[in-house]
Amino acid sequence: MPPSPVEVLPMLTEFFQWYNKHKNRLHAVELAAIAHLKFVTIHPFGDGNGRISRLIMNFILYKKKYPMIDIPYLGRNSYHNALERSQVKGDGRIFLQWLIKRYIKEHKRYLR
Repeated sequence: MPPSPVEVLPMLTEFFQWYNKHKNRLHAVELAAIAHLKFVTIHPFGDGNGRISRLIMNFILYKKKYPMIDIPYLGRNSYHNALERSQVKGDGRIFLQWLIKRYIKEHKRYLR
């Protein structure tokens, strides 16, 4: 459920404070995954939250000089399931593990 309009600014302020605190402490893929999860969980817009959060994720990867990740529209069920399980259980590790596995699978040619 999206936040009420008065909750959005404090939630986004907290998001950017978290990002600034962790941007040089976490591995790029972990930072990107958690930022994605945090932003999509805030759900500040009526539409486009998933697209914006995937852009944030890829911006972080790009900025840290890591290959970006594509989460194709077809077959996005496992992506949505991982996000939802993380949100319902309050455990970001669920989405983080899903994204790391997906990232390694997509970019194994870079990891050799």
